[in-house]
Amino acid sequence: MNETKVRAAFPTATIHKTVTATTLMNFLELPADVKAWLLQKFTDKDGVLQAFDLSEYVKEMRLKANDWNLKLLEARHTAGGQIKLLTKVKIEFDYANDELCFSLPEYGFPKKKGEGVLDWSVVSEHKKQLLNADGAWGEIVLCYDCGRTQLVEFTPLCPYTSNLREYQEGRKQFTTSEWIDVLIAGLNFNPDEMDEDAKLTLLQRFLPSVEKRMNQLELSIKGSAKSYCYSQLSVHNWLTSGTVSRATAFYNNTTKAVGYFGNYDNVIWDECQTLKCANPEEMTGVLKPYLESGEIRIGNYCGTADAGLTLVGNIPCGQMDIEKHNMFTTLPKMFSESAFIDRFSGIIEGWKIGRFSEERKFEGWGLSANYLTELFHEMRDEFYYRAIIDELLEVEGNCDARNFEAIKKNCTAFLKLLFPHVKSVKDIETEDFKKYCLEPAIRMRWGILCQLRHLDEEYANVEMPVIKVKEIKNELAESEESKDDNGTGE
Repeated sequence: MNETKVRAAFPTATIHKTVTATTLMNFLELPADVKAWLLQKFTDKDGVLQAFDLSEYVKEMRLKANDWNLKLLEARHTAGGQIKLLTKVKIEFDYANDELCFSLPEYGFPKKKGEGVLDWSVVSEHKKQLLNADGAWGEIVLCYDCGRTQLVEFTPLCPYTSNLREYQEGRKQFTTSEWIDVLIAGLNFNPDEMDEDAKLTLLQRFLPSVEKRMNQLELSIKGSAKSYCYSQLSVHNWLTSGTVSRATAFYNNTTKAVGYFGNYDNVIWDECQTLKCANPEEMTGVLKPYLESGEIRIGNYCGTADAGLTLVGNIPCGQMDIEKHNMFTTLPKMFSESAFIDRFSGIIEGWKIGRFSEERKFEGWGLSANYLTELFHEMRDEFYYRAIIDELLEVEGNCDARNFEAIKKNCTAFLKLLFPHVKSVKDIETEDFKKYCLEPAIRMRWGILCQLRHLDEEYANVEMPVIKVKEIKNELAESEESKDDNGTGE
């Protein structure tokens, strides 16, 4: 990968990644985006991590929970006493007293309502971060005044400008194969140690990050970095395993709280072969309509969400063939019902990625993983890509509607991921579209249909649609033809 080219195209979004830096960051119990910010803050222009300075900063700004009360006591009894922290802040409105309050979840502060307050001027400067329902990480300054603790300064952790249009322009500087390497390196994997099939399979894990309600399954071998990809690279993913319930997943009738499907882009049920439901019938009753339309109906509650569901599990090596074997024999009964599986758009053949070794860890200049995943998140709202897919594809004869819709959904996600700069059908080469969007989209849905045939004889005669790509001349080709017509070509 041409690291110089990447730094030139994305000067503020590249960081220098090393195994040493990654190891050091693993010592810090912090979210991935905070680690990325620290890495960029303490890496010099030559890519050298200033480890000592990082250590001193962490000791100064990351108070241990046991030291919090002592520090707070010192501030209260010292003239002009302040506390500086790197932590998460949540803002609440106290309508009764007409004031803004804050809390620090890490330290269980405040104990009483109204002990922590702040002025609107602090919030207005950073509305996007501080008015987030989940709170925001940042550098804060607290002071004690008139019996209450005040938040007087907040500096958000933003090492780069997340600008989708600039990202799309930057993509234009790379060929498709180069861009795939840029993405792989940005997600912290070494593109030089993977073949193209493995790279494209790995990137399928991020399709739900760019496309709403993208439901998929990944059955793979152990040690293929599944949990790392799904839980460590994006704050918009929610990974869980063990036991799941309707209340925590969708809606709690008692607390009136919306579950994680309403708060994240992609919900991952890991180790699905051992997953348990507190009430399977209750869960499937909500899950099936949700996977179909995004609608949540529980009691008197009716709402919508756009999170995708990804089921992740390990299967025996002898079953790793989507056409020959029923791959769901080791999964819970609720996951082997054909009506449930039919609502997934594709299967990720994770065994093609293989186990990860030290050589597969990327070292060098690459895009920040947090930068990438934030832009992936923004792209979920860009619905014009689907219009491009609808304009490009046509089907021959009658076809199964659900299969065709799943393929188009897969295509849309691949287009966003690999060709984010495309704004019309004329911006992409037909052969590139077929190879990198349509063919893998069909393959993913074909895996679902094969498994449905193993599970339910009703699908024996259901066929995949025969899809053609309309021949649309792209702008580059038209330009070359114009030159030839004018006699200016070589």
